[in-house]
Amino acid sequence: MNAMIHLALPPFPPSSQLYLITGDGVRSLNHVPSPSEAQSCTSKEAAHTWGWQLCTEVRWPAPDQPSLLSVPVFTAMTLKKQDQGLQQYLLEAAYTFHPQKDCWLPQEASAHIFMGTPESEVPRDVGVDISYSWPQGKFRLKLLHPKKRIELDGKIETVQRARMGHLELILDERDVYYIKGRSNLWPAVGGEAQRFEAQLEVKLVTSGSPVVLTGNLSRQAGSRLAFSVSLSNLLGDEARVSALLEKKVKDGLQVVSLGAELFVPGLVGLRALGQLQRLGHLWTSYLRIKYGLRGQAKQLAQECSTSQKLWAESGSEAAYKLELNHILHCTQIPAFSHKVQLRHEEGSGHLRWELEASYGKHWDDSRNRRRLLILHTFQNDSGPALSNHVLEFVLQVLERQVDYRMQLHHLSVRHPHVETSTHLKGQYNGRLPFVAGVQWKDTSRATLWKWEGALNLNSPWLMVSMAHRLYWPNRAMFQTVLELTLGKAWTLKNLVMNVACRGQGLRRQGKIHVYTPATTYLQVSTVTALAQSLFSSRSEIESAWSEAVQSEIHAENSQDRKILRCWLKGPQWELNLTAAYRHTEQPWKSHVLLTALGMGARGHPEGLQLEGILEELVQDRSLYRKQGTFSLRYVWLLPPVCFPRGVVLAWVSCS
Repeated sequence: MNAMIHLALPPFPPSSQLYLITGDGVRSLNHVPSPSEAQSCTSKEAAHTWGWQLCTEVRWPAPDQPSLLSVPVFTAMTLKKQDQGLQQYLLEAAYTFHPQKDCWLPQEASAHIFMGTPESEVPRDVGVDISYSWPQGKFRLKLLHPKKRIELDGKIETVQRARMGHLELILDERDVYYIKGRSNLWPAVGGEAQRFEAQLEVKLVTSGSPVVLTGNLSRQAGSRLAFSVSLSNLLGDEARVSALLEKKVKDGLQVVSLGAELFVPGLVGLRALGQLQRLGHLWTSYLRIKYGLRGQAKQLAQECSTSQKLWAESGSEAAYKLELNHILHCTQIPAFSHKVQLRHEEGSGHLRWELEASYGKHWDDSRNRRRLLILHTFQNDSGPALSNHVLEFVLQVLERQVDYRMQLHHLSVRHPHVETSTHLKGQYNGRLPFVAGVQWKDTSRATLWKWEGALNLNSPWLMVSMAHRLYWPNRAMFQTVLELTLGKAWTLKNLVMNVACRGQGLRRQGKIHVYTPATTYLQVSTVTALAQSLFSSRSEIESAWSEAVQSEIHAENSQDRKILRCWLKGPQWELNLTAAYRHTEQPWKSHVLLTALGMGARGHPEGLQLEGILEELVQDRSLYRKQGTFSLRYVWLLPPVCFPRGVVLAWVSCS
């Protein structure tokens, strides 16, 4: 569809006049005196662009002049032609459209829009042309403007296995920018590798060479993969990166190789080579990297390399062995260089784990002092009635002069009786600063409890030796002995604590004895007897801080009387305490007695007695009498004039 419009312009500009019509005639208002007026025109730039200048003029009458309207009485609008060669405006519009079946996107399409002045010398043409063709792979865009001219062309072509693309931008028919792309694909045929190649060329500046990005990819299924990418005309020198990964299998040997190269001008240069091998239970690998940074990116003066070796094997009876060797060496950072060896062995009842490391600048020298050794072993020789475990740990740091060893041994026997022992030893730099051991033996039977145990501890700060024995044949007999010796921080030699208890019928006897061969710290003995309403006890206490003290306790509890007697005796004193209560119904009588008697160091007795009696006396049926007596007696060496020897209070009630 095409459309074209021509607009012809008159040679003279139009004008307008304003007249005042009255009953007397017609009067022109062009020359009426006016005190004020306003004029306005479009800018010169707009007049030059369009070829015309639009001006407006407004006038107001003087105050003494006749006026029929309240608005300005004179208005003029003038359109002046500035371009004498402007004869006509031309407007064009056209488009083409070729649809394709079952798709909203047309197969081919184009559109054209144009507006201009063909015979004028002033450039004011404006237009847009756009077109594309899907089968031909073409695209075109053209923009026309008085100040700028833009053309954009694009094209994609396919020739056999190659594809090419081109996108070009032209500004003002002078500056050319473009992007070009190309790709080729060669499929795998027979045993050959599949290859892919691509190139991208970009020119985004008016002067200079275009930037070229090239890439290649080669792939052979299961055996080889390679790619490379290069970038030119952007960083001064060519920047590139490439890598090759290859896998080979021959006579049970599996090899995977890796090669890589990277170069960025002025920043980094790197070349790497690595390999991984497997043969049965053995794995080996290495990686070597040469590199240069900044100004030395081309020289590759520095190098880092690492290698690993791993061997693992599993055998019968849960046996497993593993060895690992690792080496890292860097010329730029020699302090990080090291060599590590790890060995692990595991079997039925034993385990061994060893780690050895050498690090620093002289990591590969056998006399290197920067070494670390860690060793761990575990042995288990247990059986149905036996538990035997041995654990060892070793830590050595030669540079720090550290040599630490630790051993733990546990043994337990469960037949014919239970017997266990545990020993812990710690050694530091050839000395034995810490030793500990625990033994336990249980020979109990059905009605017999018999235990024996011991604890030994030796450290730089404290030495402890302790033994314990328990003998409990039945409920009526019990004996336990504890022996303790302390040294270094606290000193205590051969302290024995003996606790025994024996019973026969209603009689019980107990003893506590705490002593050393030179000193008795505490000795306690007691004998008790318990009947239905009678309790008696006799005790004796002696310690290193006080002399012997004897005591007796007698208690009686019956229906008509209750008695409690306590007796304490020391080397120079004696004390008796008595509390008694008696009661009878016929005749009705209650008697309470509290007595405290003591004897001091001078041999003079001293005491206090409180007595109370309450009774009922009936003489005949007409006379009832209740009588109470309270007495206080004491024995003190005081003047009898000031203090009486006793006080008696009596009370009688009759009814």
